[in-house]
Amino acid sequence: MICACCGGHVTWRGPLSNLTHTECASCGAVNAQLVDQAGDATEMVDELPEGLRRDESGAIEFQCRSCGQWAEWPGEPEDFEFDAPENLCGGSPRCLP
Repeated sequence: MICACCGGHVTWRGPLSNLTHTECASCGAVNAQLVDQAGDATEMVDELPEGLRRDESGAIEFQCRSCGQWAEWPGEPEDFEFDAPENLCGGSPRCLP
């Protein structure tokens, strides 16, 4: 299965007799797998630039270049530049432009 947030590999978790949820090996998202459909499953995942991902609701997030926290990206994915000075989350004094 493929993660809807980051495109990583998703596996079932819990004891074999009682599997409880799925989890992404890359980002840790729980129950965020894409529904299998006919055709190549990788076609369902849109490619996002490095430093962007989708959260559980499908909103785009960016990784703060200062602290590494994930925050909502207000723009379009194609406008994102990984090393741009505005890629700060604002969550702490060191993360303000």
